[in-house]
Amino acid sequence: MNVTNTYVTKLMDSLEDAGLVERAPSQSDRRVRYARLTPQGLKCCVSVIPAFIDFIERVGRRLSTDEKSELRRLLAGYYEEAQAIEKAALGAD
Repeated sequence: MNVTNTYVTKLMDSLEDAGLVERAPSQSDRRVRYARLTPQGLKCCVSVIPAFIDFIERVGRRLSTDEKSELRRLLAGYYEEAQAIEKAALGAD
């Protein structure tokens, strides 16, 4: 996503200060910390995610059928890579 470690740390700090996430240590690598949604964070997601999906659908109305197909193809590649990264991270823990 082309962001710095400092940016991620500041973002995590602000989400943690807001009570939306908590940091959890890795069982196998003490250098690794995971982010978990708190109950308040989950509650926030329940309202924010549908609004975000509505926004994306509204923006997507401008795309042609071919453009939508290309976007799906590109996002599928991102999804596959994200799944591989998650699987590798879970296997390492």
